[in-house]
Amino acid sequence: MKQFRVLATALAAALLVAACGGGGGNGDQTPPVKYSAVVSFGDSLSDAGTYNVGPIKNAGGGMFTVNGIAGAIGADTVPSDNWAQLVSASAVGKTSCSARVGGFGVAETAVAGCTNYAQGGSRVTDPNGIGNASGGAVAAGTTTAGALTEPVVTQIANYVKDSGGFTGNELITVLAGPNDLFAQLTKLTVDATAAGNAAGNTAFATAVVGALAADSTNPATAATAIGTAMPQAQAAAAKVAGATTTTIMQAAVTGAVQAAALAGNTKVMDMTYINGVVTTAKDFATAAGTAAGNQTFAGTLIGALAADATTPATAGPIIQTAFVTEAAKGSAMNVVVGAAAAAAAGQGNTKVVTDPTYVPTLVANATTAANAAGAAAGATAFATKLAGLLAADATVPATAGPAIGAAMAAAKATASAAPGATADSVNTAVVTAAVQAAAAAGNTKVMNMTYINAIAASAQASATTAGTAAGNQYVATTGAANAGVGVVTAAATLAGYVKDMVNKGAKHVVVLNLPDMSLTPSARSTIIYNADGSIKDNSSQRLVLALVKAFNAELQKDLGVTLGVPANGVLLVDFFTNMQNNVNDPGHYALTNTKDVACNLTAPANALATVGLDDGSSLVCNGSNLIAGDTSHYMFADKVHPTPYSHKLLSQVVNKIMIQAGWL
Repeated sequence: MKQFRVLATALAAALLVAACGGGGGNGDQTPPVKYSAVVSFGDSLSDAGTYNVGPIKNAGGGMFTVNGIAGAIGADTVPSDNWAQLVSASAVGKTSCSARVGGFGVAETAVAGCTNYAQGGSRVTDPNGIGNASGGAVAAGTTTAGALTEPVVTQIANYVKDSGGFTGNELITVLAGPNDLFAQLTKLTVDATAAGNAAGNTAFATAVVGALAADSTNPATAATAIGTAMPQAQAAAAKVAGATTTTIMQAAVTGAVQAAALAGNTKVMDMTYINGVVTTAKDFATAAGTAAGNQTFAGTLIGALAADATTPATAGPIIQTAFVTEAAKGSAMNVVVGAAAAAAAGQGNTKVVTDPTYVPTLVANATTAANAAGAAAGATAFATKLAGLLAADATVPATAGPAIGAAMAAAKATASAAPGATADSVNTAVVTAAVQAAAAAGNTKVMNMTYINAIAASAQASATTAGTAAGNQYVATTGAANAGVGVVTAAATLAGYVKDMVNKGAKHVVVLNLPDMSLTPSARSTIIYNADGSIKDNSSQRLVLALVKAFNAELQKDLGVTLGVPANGVLLVDFFTNMQNNVNDPGHYALTNTKDVACNLTAPANALATVGLDDGSSLVCNGSNLIAGDTSHYMFADKVHPTPYSHKLLSQVVNKIMIQAGWL
């Protein structure tokens, strides 16, 4: 606890100097530097209450820490002040307040007399910060549903506008860059996901095409056909209103299955169901064809016999009665024909008696007509029945019936025109077309789902493997490199802003480098562990650390200073090492927990949380929604933000370095 007591003493001394004056051992109580104000630029780590308005205020929030803790500066339990406010108290005798307030449905307003311009979610240059709901800059005096997130460059401009410029009497604090790092990680995730999805989709399609083609008549040509059908079906499904990833993928598989069926892959079909439907349709067609044939035979024969009678008009009904009466007895057809012929002879048809070939010829002609009529009626009945049966199991039977019927007619015409067409080949084409149309209309019973699902599951496994590998590869190569460039650019830009302030009159600019963000609960949550608790994969955490180091190295290089040593109006404080010290030796700093969060981040306790997720924010954290137990000396309020106690520790470090530099 020795170091902690030293820092506490340093803070107390700094506060005493600020309040009463005082200096060296010669009795001179004049502070080394007298500041007119403490001006802060940055993000949520320095924000003094920009969003302490509207719904955020009503939820008991306003700052990105544990809110609402009252008390004197330096007290324990530590009041809800952040490090920038505490440094302000040390330097000018009062905590700083936000120069702009608004957001979350409340119009932005400038606050006279306040000089803390830091805003939660802000980046160095880009106005589209974390939590920004407008997609960019929020005009002064306007309302936005989310955070204001004015970048550091705008914050500096606002101070110049409010104050007239830098006088050299201000103490300026700058801590920015974490949100630029978060933005790069978000972009990296989006890009890696896109790369993974692209590779996964390709692997899925390749696996499905290969498996379906392998069971087709000609695998080589089938693969081409199926490979063409899948993306076409996928593209068509994507254009449908309300399309989802699931519906699009289902359409692609259905398209592949239909193409496979055309290519002779009978395994994709549930032949038990299909054969049952076809048999029912055939039985119906046979009955209809027989009835139509019999009717045509009788009509043709009776008409021909009556035509040669003395008076055909009166002979016809008499001959018909004889035919029907004998047929009703169940007599053989030759007996029925004999009865009709005898009746015709009685009506003056002498050919029945005089010409022995007359009746056989009429019977042959009637048989030919009957066969043609029966075949036509049977085909019509078969198509109608088959379409009806398949449509009945479709999603919308009323629309499926005509679609299946049209597909059958088209297939029949095409198959009939093919060289060497036979009744069987035409019938097969018609049934295949009907089944495919039924499948397209949502009749899943025609499909062999056991076979299809097995192929889809195997393809999905291949897709997952390929997608994960591609995503990881992107992160490790292109993605990480791009993110590195992004954070280095942000650091260089921030250093440029700091030097510009000095060039325009600022004489005391305290800049904090980034903390070790890889030690936050957010970064720790990315670690994958083995069953025994050992680390399996912490690549994401290591990437965060690498990006932080890259930012800090660029920031220090471009500022041209040594950590803790003032030069050219700039004092660079090593927040990075300070945070590592806190985590590595928590007892030394009276920290009771450096891994978990003090705030309940779940709904409904946390007003900004999504139901079912622990994604809430310390922005609305207060004494009413903390986790159970004593959290007063926890390090983290939420997954990235410090508790008031952590802010106190940081302010002690900053004050100590300022005292050593002669700035306080």
